[in-house]
Amino acid sequence: MSYTGIEYIKYLKSKFRSGAFYLPPKGYRNISIKENLYRELEKFMIQENAKAGYRKWKSIAEIVEAAIKEFLEKHGRGQRT
Repeated sequence: MSYTGIEYIKYLKSKFRSGAFYLPPKGYRNISIKENLYRELEKFMIQENAKAGYRKWKSIAEIVEAAIKEFLEKHGRGQRT
């Protein structure tokens, strides 16, 4: 389907209102990972939380963030926070 400039803007606004698009909160970006990796991370989180007896990991995003920070530190890049 082809839209003019104004029609396209109206189309996008309707998608945002309907919840079809989700914008990340300010200061965040979205990334995509394969479904099977997401499921593995989900299992990992459930197992680790059960072992710890509390919610050690609160979200998949928290695990991914920790893994990326570790990767960057290992390769001598990135901020240490």
